[in-house]
Amino acid sequence: MRRLADYAFMLRDYRFAFSTYDSVRRDFQNNEKYVKFLAGTQEMLGLCTLLTDGLGRSLETYLEHSVTAYTEAKTPHYAARVAILYYEMLRHKNQLRDAPALLIRMTGEDSDLRSALFLEQAALCFLRMRPPMVRKYAFHLILAGHRFGKCGQREHAYRCYATALDVYDNLGWSLVEDHVHFTLGRQSFHLSHLDGAVDHFLKLLRKSRQPAPQQTAYLREFLYIYKQYATRATPDQISHFPALPVPEINDSTVRVSLLEHHSGQPTHVSAVDDEWETMERDLFEEGYTRTPSLGRKFYAGYKAPMSGGKDAGKTTCAVGEPVFVSFEMHNPMQVPIQAHNLFLECAFGTNPPARANLMYNPDVSPPERVEYAEFDAEVVGEVALEPGDTAVIQLRVFPKREGELIVHGVRYILCGSVPTHHPFQKRGRRQTDAVSIKSDTAVYAVDNSLKLVVTSPMPVLDVIFHAFPDTLLSGEVVRAVLEVNNKGNRGLRNLKLKTSHPSFFCVGDGGDMNDDSYAPRSSTQTPTSFESLTSPNHVNETSTVTIKLPTSDTRTNENGMLESGTTTLVPVWIRGDKIGKHVFRFLFGYQSEDKTDKVSYRTLRYSMTTTVQPSLRINAFTRPSARALDEFVLGIEIENLQKSSDVVLKQISSLSPSWIVQSIEEPALDDKTSHLPGGQTLFVYFRFGRAKVSVDPKNTPEALTTRAIERLILGEDEVGLRNEKIALNVSSLASAGNLVTCSSPAFQGLTTTSRLQWRLAQLSMQHSGLTPAQLSSLFTLYLTDDVDLALFWESPGPNGTVHRGHHYIIGINLGLQAPLQMQRLAQLAASKGGGAGRALYAETVREKKAVVASLLKVRQKDASPVRVVVKAAHEARGSFADGPCTFPITLVLRNTSRVSTARYMLETLHPGRAETDSQPPSTPGPPNAVSSSSSSPDFVWLGKTYASGVLPPQSETTVTLLACFARPGVYDVNRWRASVGLGGGEDGAGAGTYVQGPGLPHWVTVLNG
Repeated sequence: MRRLADYAFMLRDYRFAFSTYDSVRRDFQNNEKYVKFLAGTQEMLGLCTLLTDGLGRSLETYLEHSVTAYTEAKTPHYAARVAILYYEMLRHKNQLRDAPALLIRMTGEDSDLRSALFLEQAALCFLRMRPPMVRKYAFHLILAGHRFGKCGQREHAYRCYATALDVYDNLGWSLVEDHVHFTLGRQSFHLSHLDGAVDHFLKLLRKSRQPAPQQTAYLREFLYIYKQYATRATPDQISHFPALPVPEINDSTVRVSLLEHHSGQPTHVSAVDDEWETMERDLFEEGYTRTPSLGRKFYAGYKAPMSGGKDAGKTTCAVGEPVFVSFEMHNPMQVPIQAHNLFLECAFGTNPPARANLMYNPDVSPPERVEYAEFDAEVVGEVALEPGDTAVIQLRVFPKREGELIVHGVRYILCGSVPTHHPFQKRGRRQTDAVSIKSDTAVYAVDNSLKLVVTSPMPVLDVIFHAFPDTLLSGEVVRAVLEVNNKGNRGLRNLKLKTSHPSFFCVGDGGDMNDDSYAPRSSTQTPTSFESLTSPNHVNETSTVTIKLPTSDTRTNENGMLESGTTTLVPVWIRGDKIGKHVFRFLFGYQSEDKTDKVSYRTLRYSMTTTVQPSLRINAFTRPSARALDEFVLGIEIENLQKSSDVVLKQISSLSPSWIVQSIEEPALDDKTSHLPGGQTLFVYFRFGRAKVSVDPKNTPEALTTRAIERLILGEDEVGLRNEKIALNVSSLASAGNLVTCSSPAFQGLTTTSRLQWRLAQLSMQHSGLTPAQLSSLFTLYLTDDVDLALFWESPGPNGTVHRGHHYIIGINLGLQAPLQMQRLAQLAASKGGGAGRALYAETVREKKAVVASLLKVRQKDASPVRVVVKAAHEARGSFADGPCTFPITLVLRNTSRVSTARYMLETLHPGRAETDSQPPSTPGPPNAVSSSSSSPDFVWLGKTYASGVLPPQSETTVTLLACFARPGVYDVNRWRASVGLGGGEDGAGAGTYVQGPGLPHWVTVLNG
């Protein structure tokens, strides 16, 4: 029957053949021994169905049963044949979703080649689906490549893996990528494609989730493959071998310095930083532009694009001195690696980078330098990096000729086998122009820090801070030591320092090394002391200071010179001026002893970090005294912000041209008023009295400022103030024997700097339209009635140490009237029409008018300069038996203005009695009993009740009145009203009118007796 069916099929009688095969199928289906024949019958039934319009069941059913039966009969070749037929039929009908399961089922261990073919076709089915199943496509390609590799078909295996890599690449699936690259590298090696093998194994040398043994196997096979590659490659191919991914070199950490890295140099000093560039520009303008020898020469170390020339941003070095290039090298793998024979790859001028092939031999030490005609490069023999380690590598290059030397990168040998190089690719600052903002990608400027300008021999500055505090209390003063070294080949002179926080620091000189931060006064044991200091009275910026250096010939260089190879020590006092964590930036500038050098000056950047913690919170207030004309009451509220440490107040000092601080009662500071436990608040009171000094009204700070503004308004050429000085009266109150001198270099420097920073901030806020240069040319540091206070304290520290410091109260002004007569200056400006000539720093008339308007628009305090004080005894006795009693009451009037004449009109007011005894008059009592009557006034003024006159500047007069008291009692005799008009002074001050009355009452107790 089976043969009959075959003959019918051959004769193309497919219907008769189908019916005959179907009859035979029923016979074979009931006998398990004929499974193979059943499978063949199912196959022919499927073919008959395929070649006709459709007979019996569906074609898929017959082919599916045929494949199953062939598989059970263990005839894989026949099963494969039916599967291929079935697959082609599904592909023809575009039913690919069912095909992968059929093809995958046909894989097995009996034939890797057949399994690989079916897996590859299954992968293609996944790709051709809609939508395509890309990850399943790549996965089955990997399986097909694996089976191709097992059967020795390496080219097909490589093709499958390479195709799958296009899917898995850049997905972040590190384990999958490692497997693919490892297999591709091996297959490339066996196919003698050594370039491809090396490329694939290079991608395995990275940070991944592979265990350490697997990464060790990767590294070992890579080194073996490279040795095979090196035997066949040309020297040019080896010299241009691609950069290795390990160890990782962070290009952003590449630093070029003229100094060797040490612990005193912090690693966070950035080469590209706007604040550094601003400081360097200010250092150049403040410290060196006035030096005659500078001219238009280039100055070293300045990396800002200020000049805009070709040398902007480059590092300047000298012939024969080493240039240090440091960078971070990181091992991302979980196995140790070694880098041998490291040296810098450099190029001189326009020449290509000089190359040197240093072979690694563990039995022979490498040379110390690689020598070239224009420079030498230092060689470091070995750098070992443990798993995950990061090391800072520092290499040197020694220029031999003047010109331009470019550092291109670093060369080394990995694990003693693979010579390679890493090119440095540093970026400049990010551009912020309109084009870069509109673009999606960031645009960076060109970085020139790796380009070295080699000049003739010069000095090289190196500095180290010793005992620099990590933490400070607010107001605490600590002395550190600055070690200054000259490591160059020339003498170092004109050393200057600019700081980012000038109010924190005071720089001394070598002669102050033995001075204490707070030196005691040895000439007195009293609780009060008076000193006189001379201070500059201008507001020039002092953040740039000159450091004096030792020298044997002070006649030629007043600031000294540091010879080559020598060291000096300089004291630096640090005061915690503001609370918080601060990064202090120090910018040093210096020059060579040879004034004909091409480089005018060089710079050195340095930074340190300190945290300032709270200690005290201080508030102060002042008010006029009721007992004297030239006296004010000072109240200070002090809160200890420390919870567990006590504070002891040691001294209060005042610095003022005209005022001194005095105690209200003795002693001013005792155990009760000076000890402040943690978290507690203390109130202390003092008084200000006018110092006995003579003042020339024409040369006061107010007069100097007024004349400077007048010259500006009138358009005169010479406007700015000269280097004025002012005498400060320093008065101090302390417990006996504990007085601290205020003439020490540390205190004077810190006080002047703090006052200057406060004054600049105040003037900048009042006159926002003026530049610092304009402010320094018009205003003084101190005014006549200014007072600054310094409150000295101590607090116990850990391990028996003591924290010592002081707090400032800056900006107290005891003048009653505005120091500058802005009304008169405004009238002068209006009468002159803004001036005819060019104003200071004003290029046009419009700019000049803007400067004048900024000066005159400031609102100042406006009060009467005339003070009135009642002089009368607080207790008076009189015999009321004979009638009312009369007592004299004296009023003292003083004009506190130094420039204006005051016209006054004084009149008495109706009195009001504040307190009397309520005993009726008919009740007998003691002789001193007080009687009152509600129908009569408390007291009345007799005689003269009105006075007028003129008070010249700084003059006073007295007015005596008579008060008539009808009965005993307590009375307020401070009952008056004054009208004051200003004008008529020598300077022509503008007129002003004020009406003033008494402030506090003046009580007089009137007794019968």
